[in-house]
Amino acid sequence: MATHNKAVVAGGGPVGALAAIALARQGWHVQVFDKWPLPASKPSSQDTRAYLLNLSARAQRAFKLFDVDVTPLIAPHGGLLATIFYDKNGAVLRKFEVPVKDPPTSLRIFRDEISRLLIDEAQRLHPGKISFRFSTPVVAVNLEAHTVRVASDSGHNNVKEVPYDLLVGADGANSLVRSQLQATMPSGYVRRIRHQGVYTTTGVAVPADELPGHAFFEIHSFEEGAVFWNGRGDSDVRTGFFTASVVSDRIQAGDTEWLHERVKKGLPRLPARAKNAILEFMQSRPDFYPISSWTHVSQLHGPKVVLMGDAAHTMTPILGQGLNCGLEDVAIFAQTLEQHQGNVDTALPAYNTVRWPDVEALLNINELVANKDYLLNPEDQSAAHRLWVNSYCVLLKLHMATRTVLHKLGPSFFAPPLVPMLQGSVPYRQVASDMHTDGMMWAGVLALTAAGIAHLLQ
Repeated sequence: MATHNKAVVAGGGPVGALAAIALARQGWHVQVFDKWPLPASKPSSQDTRAYLLNLSARAQRAFKLFDVDVTPLIAPHGGLLATIFYDKNGAVLRKFEVPVKDPPTSLRIFRDEISRLLIDEAQRLHPGKISFRFSTPVVAVNLEAHTVRVASDSGHNNVKEVPYDLLVGADGANSLVRSQLQATMPSGYVRRIRHQGVYTTTGVAVPADELPGHAFFEIHSFEEGAVFWNGRGDSDVRTGFFTASVVSDRIQAGDTEWLHERVKKGLPRLPARAKNAILEFMQSRPDFYPISSWTHVSQLHGPKVVLMGDAAHTMTPILGQGLNCGLEDVAIFAQTLEQHQGNVDTALPAYNTVRWPDVEALLNINELVANKDYLLNPEDQSAAHRLWVNSYCVLLKLHMATRTVLHKLGPSFFAPPLVPMLQGSVPYRQVASDMHTDGMMWAGVLALTAAGIAHLLQ
C-alpha cells in the first residue's frame, strides 16, 4: 500500500472527488485541481445548466466501498423515486418506481450537490491527506517528466509545476489530460460523434399540493424534442427542454408561437403548471447548451495516468449512466491498485484489461439507443459504421421485445429490458451479451421456420 506517493487529480467533480477519497484511503497524498469555483451545495433556480442526475445502485456500491455517507440526500426524496417516459401521444413508454430508503438504491441529485457532499466527505474521512484547489485549472501535462502545470487564475499568469506519481484525468468531456494522452497514442485512439442536440433548464415554484410528495422524473416527447419535468418532494422542481440546435436558434430569435401551439395542444400528460412554466421560459429566449460529443477511447490509461468518468467515456444522457459508470470506474481502479499493492505501473494495464470491455459495451449500447433520439451527427460515422449501427439496432429491438415478453410471462424471474443495467449493477457487457443471445435465438427461430416452410412446399 502506498504511504508516500503523490497523486494529482485533474477535475474536482463527483468522479474526481471520489477518486481522491479512494487514493487517500490507500495512503496517497492527493492534490485535486479544478478550473471551476467551489460548487454550492445546490444550484440556484436561475441556473439554466443544472439538472437532476440519477445515482443508481452502481454508484451507491462505490460510495459504500469508501464509507461515503449519503444519508443527507435521502430525506428530500419522500421515500420514492418515480420515473416515467411518455411518447408524443401521452402513452407510457417506460415507468419505474423505486423506494428510496437507507441504504438507498437510487437517488436524484444535482451534480454540484453530490460534488460538494464528496468534497466534505473527503475532508471528514481523510483530514490532511487531500487538498482541493478550485479556480485552479490544469493547463498542461508533461507525460515524460510526470508533472502538471496549474494556473491559479483564468489568465494563467500564476503558473506552477506539480509533480505526480499518478495522474487521474477526471476533467470531464473536454478533458485536457485525454488530449495530452491522445498525442502519444496510435491513430484512432479517440473516436468522436458530435451531438446536434442542446438543452436548457430552469427552476419552478410549485405549491406543495400540486406535487406528488416524492421524487419524480418525467420525459414528455414530441416532434421537435422533449420537455422534462422533475423534482424531489415539494422542492427542487425544474423543467427543461431538449431539442435540436436548429430549433433552439428559432426560439432564441423569438419564434415561439409554434411551440406554444405544440405544448398547449400536445403533451397531454404534462401538468398545466409545467406547460405554463416551459412556455414562459422559452419566451425569455434562454441560453441553450450543447450536449458533449459522444467519445470512445481505445485505452483508459497512459504512463502513470488513468482516465475516469467523462474523460474516459463521454456518452449521451439518455441512459443516465455517465456518472454512475464514472463512479464505478473509481471503485474498480481502487480495487485493482490495492491488488497490485500500490504499484501503478502494473495496476494501470490490469485496470484497463478489467474495465475497458465494460466501458466499450456501455458506449456501444448508448450509441444504439441514442442514434435516433439524441441526434448523433451522421457525418461523423463512416458508411461501414452506419451499417454496424443499423444492424445492431435490430439486435437491440429484438432484445427489448424478448425481455419485455419474458418479464410479462415471469415478472419474478425476468426484469424489464435494460432495467438491471440502469437501476442495478449488472455488468454492461452482460447486457451486450444478452443482446447477442436473444439475436441468435431469433435467428435460430427464423431458420427453423424457414426450413419448416421449405419442407412443406416440397
